Amino acid sequence: MSWETTDQHWHNEKRRNVMQQREHMRYHSAWSKAFYGAPAEKESYRKHFREVLKQQMTDYDTSKRQMFRENTMESKQAIDLDRKTLRNDAEDTMKKRAYLNQFRDSNKRFMEERWERKRILRMQEQNIDSERLRYNPINWSCTLK
Repeated sequence: MSWETTDQHWHNEKRRNVMQQREHMRYHSAWSKAFYGAPAEKESYRKHFREVLKQQMTDYDTSKRQMFRENTMESKQAIDLDRKTLRNDAEDTMKKRAYLNQFRDSNKRFMEERWERKRILRMQEQNIDSERLRYNPINWSCTLK
């Protein structure tokens, strides 16, 4: 209790309230212009609001146009990226198909050559067997039973 300074507190609170009121009045004074008054004052009041509304409409229109441009650019970029991706996928598919066709053709060639070698080897063995049988009728290869 002995430490309280009520007069100083009251003075500070009163000063704070006055400053808050002053700041409130300064901030809201533009909105508190009297609507009733001289015709020039009324006209300037209306002119101010017309200009503010025009500026707001212009800002809104500008922002909508800018947003539309940005959306259009984004759409174009997405379409270009999609086309590029589709083109790359098609090229990759063609490369893969060409590689697999080449792989298939080389396997087919390899198998045909192997079959040809087997056929030639079988014909040579048959010729050798027939030559042996012609000169020596003993069945060396045990093909005749």
